[in-house]
Amino acid sequence: MNRIAGDQIEEIKSRVSIVDVIGQYVSLKKKGAHFVGLCPFHNEKTPSFTVNEEKGVFHCFGCGAGGDVFTFLMKIKGADFNEVLIYLAGISGVSLVNINKNKDVPGYYEINKMSSDYFRELLLSDSEGKKALEYLKTDRKLSMQTIDDYNIGYASKSWDGLLSFLKARNASLNPAFDIGLIIKKQKTDGYYDRFRGRIMFPINDVRGHIIAFSGRTFYNEEPKYLNSPDSTIYKKGMTLYGIDVARAEASKKGFIIFVEGFLDAIVMHQYGFKNTVATAGTAVSTFHINTVSKLVRDGVFIFDGDEAGEKASIRALDIIIDSPIEGRIVRLPEGYDPDTFLQKYGKDSMDKLVNNAGSLFEFYVKKRLEQSGKNTANRLKVLDEIVSIIQKIKTYPIKQELYIKKLEELSGISGTTIKKSFKKDAINNTRKGLPSGRNSDYIKDAELTLLAIVVEHPGIVRKLFNDGIVKMLTDPYVASSISHINTLYENGVRDIKTEFFHGQKEEKVNSVVSVAMLKELKESDIEELLEKSLKKIIKTFYVDEQKQLSIEIGKATLNGNSDILNELLKKKKELAVIQRQFL
Repeated sequence: MNRIAGDQIEEIKSRVSIVDVIGQYVSLKKKGAHFVGLCPFHNEKTPSFTVNEEKGVFHCFGCGAGGDVFTFLMKIKGADFNEVLIYLAGISGVSLVNINKNKDVPGYYEINKMSSDYFRELLLSDSEGKKALEYLKTDRKLSMQTIDDYNIGYASKSWDGLLSFLKARNASLNPAFDIGLIIKKQKTDGYYDRFRGRIMFPINDVRGHIIAFSGRTFYNEEPKYLNSPDSTIYKKGMTLYGIDVARAEASKKGFIIFVEGFLDAIVMHQYGFKNTVATAGTAVSTFHINTVSKLVRDGVFIFDGDEAGEKASIRALDIIIDSPIEGRIVRLPEGYDPDTFLQKYGKDSMDKLVNNAGSLFEFYVKKRLEQSGKNTANRLKVLDEIVSIIQKIKTYPIKQELYIKKLEELSGISGTTIKKSFKKDAINNTRKGLPSGRNSDYIKDAELTLLAIVVEHPGIVRKLFNDGIVKMLTDPYVASSISHINTLYENGVRDIKTEFFHGQKEEKVNSVVSVAMLKELKESDIEELLEKSLKKIIKTFYVDEQKQLSIEIGKATLNGNSDILNELLKKKKELAVIQRQFL
């Protein structure tokens, strides 16, 4: 982070009360050293949302959301860091220096806006464009209001229509080339238009800036949709069409709707389902889920009623399984998509489907158990598959418990048996650096205490790496947090609390740091707490190493490999000597 910006952040935090800011959105009550209230990011009846004024941090013990005043406003408003920085500077009276308010702009947004206006004018006044307009109104049943609201346009069949328009306005062609509006000729100098003879849909980011276009063929050419290539301001796998409109409506309604096509999203909006977004020609991604989880905790996926729709639902479940989003599914009748369904059956019918949408996980389990039939081998294979999906939930234990109970209900397999199957892979997961069965309260508390100490005393972080302690941690997010603190410290940052939450994007890391920062540490006890925490971490590591060696020794014994067996037994004795130091 820019050092000047870091100083400004520190000054803003010193002038702004995190309790006052969050108190505008959450009713907070004093409880000991903290303030508590109902979390604004998920539905709860018992307050688990905690704010600490002195440390300038918040954490929800229900959904895991955490961070500082900047993180909170970015999450609650769906805003980016610069927007929040400017807002907080305004209310705190801090004068910002060297802040680029439009950090992504070497002319990209302007050239996209100019091009959108050009496409828009062609749709309304050009002879080809008027045919496209009639198609939108008659065949796709879009109202003129909707066409206006979404700035739908038309690109002429000419090879240089947009190019000539830009040249006539003395616009720089470099930005247009960088973001893929024009393409360089291969054999001669010059450019030509990427989009020709297509209905043009501007793609906006969450703030409403045009970042790309999708062109739908109007002359039955392939591909049906042609999208802008990835660029500095547009990443296809990280973009949700309609998010600029949907974010406010989703926050009001408490859920967001996912569809697969741009026109599907537009038609959904036209019928009043403005909390709808569409993926930009890709499957739902982790980034998409991270984006919407800042707004809601409930996602409704509307898939076509065919095999492709079924596969899409399985991919979606895999993405949301270890996220705060609870997925629900709407299966449309075969042969229908949201657009055609709404045109035939209307808003009320779609309302019923959305309101009655069932759990995506439950749909998946029922479908797979049905497919497994009565064959025992098939059923075992399917159950293993389902259990492996549940086991992917590492961050949301309540969600995992609910899914275990649902599988128990649908399959007849007891929850205890399902959990036992988790334990079989506990040591293997440890080897992969994942949280496992050993990640008990005992070791969790030790690691969180260590992290809390590192936040306050980052000077010790280098020793933790040199001594190999970081590699012994069971929680990957604690390890990631300490690694990030190390990077900040090496870059000259000494007040970790000021800048930690702004240098990385992983919400789970923010969560583990915020909960660690809520720990009450007395300065006089730091050395003793550090020693105890390190002892617990090292002891647990070597206990696990012993368990793993025992497994490997068993395998070597069965295989009759004496050389490997002797080597393993020797290593086990050496580890036992080290382990006794920590018992």
